[in-house]
This record gives sequence, structure tokens and C-alpha cells, in this order.
Amino acid sequence: MVEINMNEEPTQVCRIRVSDSWQEESKDRMTQTLKAIEKKYDDICFPNGVARNRDYTTAQYLLHELQLRYAYLHGGFDRGESPVLCFPHYPDLVEVKEEDFNRIVQYLCCLTNASSADLGFVALIDRRMDRYSSVKFIIQRLEKHFPGYLKQILVLRPAGFIRGTFSDLSFRWQKEDFSMKVEMLSSVEELYKFVDPSQLTADFTGMYSYNY
Repeated sequence: MVEINMNEEPTQVCRIRVSDSWQEESKDRMTQTLKAIEKKYDDICFPNGVARNRDYTTAQYLLHELQLRYAYLHGGFDRGESPVLCFPHYPDLVEVKEEDFNRIVQYLCCLTNASSADLGFVALIDRRMDRYSSVKFIIQRLEKHFPGYLKQILVLRPAGFIRGTFSDLSFRWQKEDFSMKVEMLSSVEELYKFVDPSQLTADFTGMYSYNY
């Protein structure tokens, strides 16, 4: 007998328990079960009905976007055991089409197991060599389309006195525009308070070995 736990929480995936007598299930029954699993997967990853074509969520279809490396899920966790979704420095981020950006984020989130996703994701954004406008750009996209529970957003803010000062002022004036918890960080040392260096890749001066 195949048992599926169809939990309605949007960040959880269906869980399956198969008894020793699973071989006795008919092909029709198994087909129905697999369809139910697939539907639950889509409901979790695409709650708004976006990109229902499952071909859009395969690594092969997304290969070009994945190779650009403007977002990745390396397997690291913050100090609260939440999975870290990384957005390293990518100068052309604002040029990425919204549809492509959303598909990458949805794909990466669906790679995470249910127990980790339940704790909420942490988005780590590196804008040290960019401007505040790019910070606002990515946060607004995450707010609008993130497919699960986003616990916190950590931003390595634009570096340098002039850019840093103005970015902070802009952020104070417009922080109320964001509904998510956002932490603006001035250095990787501040980042270490939230994520241990052993859980960070070289993009964030960490020690986590990750092959792209």
C-alpha cells in the first residue's frame, strides 16, 4: 500500500510510505499515485500556476541560466539550519528576464528536502560592487515570486564610502516598501554572525567546497 501525506503547507512536499507489499499494487494504482505526487510537486513549486510545463523545471532546460551563476543552492545552511540560497555578484542581474529569474529560483527551491524547506530559506545577496537600485530590484522579485517560505534576506551592501552611504540612506527611506526581513551587512565579518564560514562558498569568502 502506498500512503501519501498531502500536507497543505506550501513549503512541504508530499511524503510517501511504501509497505513490504507494495509490489501488489496495480499499475493503474501506481500511475494514479505518481500523478498525485507530480501534482503536489507543481502545487508546491508553482503555487500561482506559473510555468506548469514541467520541462521548464529541468536542469537541461535551465542549463544556460544555471551556467550564468546569478543564483545557486550549494547545500549550506545558516546558524538556524535554514538552507542558504546564494545570489553572488553578477553585474548584469537587472538584465535577467523576470521569467528566467523566477524559473531558476523555483527550480533551486524544489531541490531542497521538506524538513529544511519547512525552516524557511535565507537569501544571501552580494551587491558589494553594485548600487542600491540592484538591491531593491532583486528583493522585489523575491517578494513577488518566491515559491516558499523566505525567512530572511541578507544583503552585502554596496561597498565604498559614497555608494555605501547613499545606499544606506536609500534603504532607510524605502525599507518599509519590503514585507520581508532584510539585514543590510557592511562586511563578510558581519555575515558570519548569521552564517558560519564553513557554510559559505568562496564567493562569500567561505570554505564550503562547491563545484558549479
